[in-house]
Formats: sequence, C-alpha cells, structure tokens
Amino acid sequence: MWDLTVPGNNDHDFYVFTADVSILVHNCSDFAPGKALEHYQKHVLGVLQNGASKPGGADMSEFLDQADYVAGAQDLLDGQPGDGVLEGIRSNGDILRYDTSTGSFGARTATGVIKTFFRPDEGEAYFRGLNEVTPLNY
Repeated sequence: MWDLTVPGNNDHDFYVFTADVSILVHNCSDFAPGKALEHYQKHVLGVLQNGASKPGGADMSEFLDQADYVAGAQDLLDGQPGDGVLEGIRSNGDILRYDTSTGSFGARTATGVIKTFFRPDEGEAYFRGLNEVTPLNY
C-alpha cells in the first residue's frame, strides 16, 4: 500500500494487525520541517538559502514544483530499492541510495527522515566514494 492517509493523525508510524501478527509500519519518508523547501530551492531552482546562485546551478530542474521534488525523493528512498538502485547504510543507520538510471542520490535516517536528494556532479563515483558506508546491494 502506498501513501495511506490516516485522518487526524500526524504520525506516519502505526501498527497493522493481521491474525496474530502486528507489524510496525512507516507510511512514507519526508524531510524534516522546513528542509523540503530548502532542498527544493537549492537543487531544483539553483538558489542557496542566502539568495545566492548555487555553484553549478540547479541539478534537478526536471521537477515541476516542491511537491514533485519531494515525491521524487520518496520514490527513491521509500520501500525496496528498484532495479539499478545501489544502496548502502552508514554506521548511524542512515540509508543511502543512488539510482544509476537517473543519477539521483538520496539519504534518509533509519526513522524515515529524508536528509537530502540531489544529482551529484560526480555521478556514481560520488556514491561509491562515500566514507563509512556498508554496501547492501552492490
């Protein structure tokens, strides 16, 4: 199930009960408050927080708006990694993914908070060159 809305509940974590089994579910990842706009402006619009242009410009200008950008991050970081997506984990539990078909990189905490989503200039070499990452599928 994708994008379940739980009316009146701001918590994305909940239990699903089936027969004698209960499963803790996290609905979908999201940026920390205020961070989605900051990352959208930087990576889609090419504007830093201080109003200056991002060196190298926007790296994800294909996204139509902030909601589209957040959905792209969720597509990469939620659920199981798709075909061609490399995945690693840091010692602090952060999940890192790199999509070899789009060149997109993303990171989220173990609890589902999206830390970043962008297209590194160095491509796959950026992902493979990160320190303290244990490969999960590469």
